[in-house]
Amino acid sequence: MERFKALNINNDIATKLKGLFAVLMIGGMLSFADSRQNNKLCKEVVIDIQNGGEYKFVDEQTVKDILTERGRESFLDKKMSEIDLKYLEKKLKKDQFVKEAQLFKGLDGIVMVKVKQPVPIARVIKGFRSFYIDKEGNTFSFTRRFTAKVPIVTVDEGSPLFSNDSLRLTEEQEIYGLLNYVSEHEFFSKQLVQFDINKHGEIQLYPQITKQVIAFGDVSNYKEKLKRLLIFYKRVLPVKGWNAYAKVNIQYKDQIICE
Repeated sequence: MERFKALNINNDIATKLKGLFAVLMIGGMLSFADSRQNNKLCKEVVIDIQNGGEYKFVDEQTVKDILTERGRESFLDKKMSEIDLKYLEKKLKKDQFVKEAQLFKGLDGIVMVKVKQPVPIARVIKGFRSFYIDKEGNTFSFTRRFTAKVPIVTVDEGSPLFSNDSLRLTEEQEIYGLLNYVSEHEFFSKQLVQFDINKHGEIQLYPQITKQVIAFGDVSNYKEKLKRLLIFYKRVLPVKGWNAYAKVNIQYKDQIICE
């Protein structure tokens, strides 16, 4: 009986040793493969701009220029182990037209770069200043490199709104809420193309298809006002004619005033 127990113990030890040896072998092979990969020279940089089909704020050349300081800090033909991916990611993320950036090392000396651009919902114009607002309420500068097809928000220079490139005021945050709501709405995202804000914070809307000027009032209760506007488009215009009125006023509670 004791001999049987001893044999079982020896078998268990042998099994565990075999398992440990297999783990060490696999670890050694992976370490060797990793070492070989790190000693390889970088031969190619592959750039994937994930929403590049819709937006062109950055292109492959722009990304390469940021990563290499316009060629002054190229890492081609540099050992893969000497390339600091975290540092390069930080460089990319500092650019206002890069929303997200990920870098990782591929096989055979390839550095993979994934970039995502900001998604604009509106362009604000006040005097000589112009900038975009994205879906998260962040702002970034207008660039002549690419003009996004988003609603234009013109702001009277006498207005305190949008005096800088950040949404600090409560009313600015509410206007962002209105713009974001419109951008996600199936009908209004196609129909409303311009928002004019006067010095008193009153808004006029201009549609894409019909000719009415829409008196919106201030930004308060914007969802209720847009519900009234939708009633106007779905119930009034099909009966009266799409261009029967020059102006529609929806700023007053429970009222749609057509002129």
